[in-house]
Amino acid sequence: GVRYLTKGRQPIDDVKSSVAASLAALFCFLTTITGSLFAQVQWGSFWNWDPRQTSVFMLLLIYAAYFVLRSGIEDPDKRAASSAVYVVFATVMTPLLGYVVPKYLPSLHPTNTVFDPSYRLAIYFAILPPLLWLAARMYRVAVRLESVQLRREALETL
Repeated sequence: GVRYLTKGRQPIDDVKSSVAASLAALFCFLTTITGSLFAQVQWGSFWNWDPRQTSVFMLLLIYAAYFVLRSGIEDPDKRAASSAVYVVFATVMTPLLGYVVPKYLPSLHPTNTVFDPSYRLAIYFAILPPLLWLAARMYRVAVRLESVQLRREALETL
């Protein structure tokens, strides 16, 4: 978003921003689903309005609004500019809703959990790297597909 607004409003920058938002929305959705499953097992209810659950759900709504905004504007330049401004807002809200709000509001989540060192190893070396690799790969493939589509559309207008 910021790059689109500051570096000459290139269509590929809008594509990259849109793809990143799509992936963020996907992972936010998966977090909401897995969090609900965790809540069912731990607290006997899929939804408890816990600050962490609610914050992630609010982030999901912010991403949904981004896609509604994009789909509601026909002109590609106006859509890209409006989306870029909105994504700056969403970027500011992400750490606030993802980390700050849940940290300072009372929660059902345990606060002083001490993880076994083997559990930390599993997260940092067995789960996190493949997940980050998958996200990066999905991003690269989606950007390539969208950039090919942009080139195709440019050729069709000639």
